[in-house]
Parts: sequence; C-alpha cells; structure tokens
Amino acid sequence: MDTKTKKLDLIDWMIHLKDESVLNKLYSIKEIFENQTTELSPAQKKAIDEALNEVLNGDIITHDQVMEETIKRYPYLKRTT
Repeated sequence: MDTKTKKLDLIDWMIHLKDESVLNKLYSIKEIFENQTTELSPAQKKAIDEALNEVLNGDIITHDQVMEETIKRYPYLKRTT
C-alpha cells in the first residue's frame, strides 16, 4: 500500500471512529509529533560530539561487550535477542 492510500485509509477510518478514547490517543500522538523539534539541544550536541571523538580516538566497544556488561550490572533484565 503506497503512502497516499495509507493516508486515505486512515482518514476514512478516523471519520467513522466512534471510540472517544482511541480518538484521544490519536490526538495525543498528533500533538507529540507537532511539538517535536528538529533542533538538537546543547546537551545532545555535546553528547554526540563526545561520542564521535571517542570513536575517532578508537575508544569504542562492541555491542556484545555492552550487552555483557549490562547483564552483569542488571542480571534481572532479560535479553530479547
């Protein structure tokens, strides 16, 4: 199904929607997306810059190493993959 068809299908579905709670949830999702910003905060920029510098300096670990350390620190968490 292409994007235009999906949009039309959703519009039709919402027009006939009778469940107020579902409508409220959809409206909340709409507000979240409308309030999102494409700008990064100074803290986000700093964190990204620090991470990129670590990569450039070779100070990196693998995903498996992160998962192993996480399981050691938080053994009650279940691994999903």
